[in-house]
Amino acid sequence: HKYMDNIFKEHKDSLHPYTHKDLDFGGVSVESLGVEGELKTYFENYEFDLRNAVDSAAGIEEVEIHANVHRLNHNDFSFVADVNNNNDNEVLGTFRVYLCPQYDNNGEQFDYSNGHWHCIEMDKFWKKLSPGGNHIVRKS
Repeated sequence: HKYMDNIFKEHKDSLHPYTHKDLDFGGVSVESLGVEGELKTYFENYEFDLRNAVDSAAGIEEVEIHANVHRLNHNDFSFVADVNNNNDNEVLGTFRVYLCPQYDNNGEQFDYSNGHWHCIEMDKFWKKLSPGGNHIVRKS
């Protein structure tokens, strides 16, 4: 899995940064962005059921097999945005929410001053934006 992740990361790193033209959305402006609730992450123990990973041929007794792992989870929160659509018609807006951690897995603080961001896309969704003000709430 990590091998494939690294191939995908190499591909993403080879792409050119977005230009202003790529990101411009004529007549639409973001007035505010925020988070309701505490954006807090934590590790939890999780038990995977691995019965699908073993032979299930006829005549072989089914065996219960599980794996316990640490996985990252988070408290409930909501992404909130106020967006103005100054067009005369409804438009479809794409929202992408990125998570950019403050510390790496060794507890070292990331240095973002070099322009290299260690962010992952946490959520992507679409909303129809009516003419005028739109209040968007996306629950975690």
